Amino acid sequence: MAQNIAHSDIKGATRKEMRSFGQILKRHGAMPTKDGPTVRTLRLGADDSINTKTEISREMEMLEMSKNVLEHDAILSTVKNFHQLVKTILSMSQGG
Repeated sequence: MAQNIAHSDIKGATRKEMRSFGQILKRHGAMPTKDGPTVRTLRLGADDSINTKTEISREMEMLEMSKNVLEHDAILSTVKNFHQLVKTILSMSQGG
């Protein structure tokens, strides 16, 4: 996204998007197995993005970034609430 915004002033520059999370995991051989997740650091490269052949619009990129921030915040809030719920249940089961 930052690259798209940086190139938005270049006439004819086209958008790049990241492949889906699942596609990236498959490409790097990091898919979870029946024994659990594979823990490793992924190094993303040029092959992990797709050139969409759509001209870049700074306004659309900024809207997409805002959407990503909102989704991230919603997911983070859900995880925090779940974590708090688990802590509460564990403390209740221990008599406290």
